[in-house]
Amino acid sequence: RPPAVVLRSKVDKNNEAGGLVVGATNNKSRLSSAFAALGESDQYDAVLTGLCAKILDDTSDSATRAALQDPIKLMQEMNSRRVTASGRSLMALIDATCVSKDTKAMSEMMSLCLKNGGVQKYGKLQRFITQLPSNPNARVTCSDGTKKTRTERLESLAAIPKDNR
Repeated sequence: RPPAVVLRSKVDKNNEAGGLVVGATNNKSRLSSAFAALGESDQYDAVLTGLCAKILDDTSDSATRAALQDPIKLMQEMNSRRVTASGRSLMALIDATCVSKDTKAMSEMMSLCLKNGGVQKYGKLQRFITQLPSNPNARVTCSDGTKKTRTERLESLAAIPKDNR
């Protein structure tokens, strides 16, 4: 079923609520019928990608956390309705969040994407990172089970390839 009016973004002069995702209630226009022909997931993807495109196209410095509120609400709704976002809309969402230069917003967005199922490994491998010892001569247990110093660990890496461009 199409997501009729699902998120309230404004109220018009007749006190009728508008939404971020509006089902095709006016079949007179081609846009409405094209939108209605899409499946629920595609409708959400179209709106999410459009919201993110507006943020990315904004050349002013107004791409702040406030500009991300509609995409955040839409992702929360998609997660609550178990609608999986496409890779394309998730990429647009992450790109739009990067424009804001807000690390907390990025963390929240990545968590929403992880919950949605499109991002599968965000933060999962952090526990496997071997800490760099403060003392260069200290031996630490590496992921392969051996104990090496910082110098030995660096020497075991492949040489940096030459770039003669």
